[in-house]
Amino acid sequence: MITIQAMLAKYAMQIIGGILAVAVVIGGYYYWKHSVASEAIAERDAQWQERDRKDVQHAAEIMAAENAKIEIIKQHYQDQYNSGKEKLHEYIETLTAANASANANVIRLRNAKTPRAASCENGMPTSSNDTGGTGRASDGDIQTAISLKAVEIIIEDYVKKYFVVQ
Repeated sequence: MITIQAMLAKYAMQIIGGILAVAVVIGGYYYWKHSVASEAIAERDAQWQERDRKDVQHAAEIMAAENAKIEIIKQHYQDQYNSGKEKLHEYIETLTAANASANANVIRLRNAKTPRAASCENGMPTSSNDTGGTGRASDGDIQTAISLKAVEIIIEDYVKKYFVVQ
């Protein structure tokens, strides 16, 4: 009977050659599989990088457009602010001029001398060379002056609060 040792000795080289051939085929298959997978991964990475580059470029374009819109809106509001500020300053100058005119009228009316009637309020007769005392401004003129001064103070407070930069 042939023993296993004798059989192994007789066919050992063929068995080793067969195992080696199977190992080379399996190794070649895995090498090919790895190279195909590596190429697919590299191609996918390149596509992702291209997509990311396009996304960044698109986002930059959107941001530039939005920033341009924001600048237009900011300029619009700045123009409105400047225009309103100029109109307010013109209005204040007009009120100041009107107030100065009203104050001058009040002072003129207060200092105006009017001749007194022949008999004063106290009933005493006046002398012939008495030109009269200081005349009074009418209540309406005084109220107008006070109202204009109040408006001026209110506007100055408003301007200081909203237009003067600290």
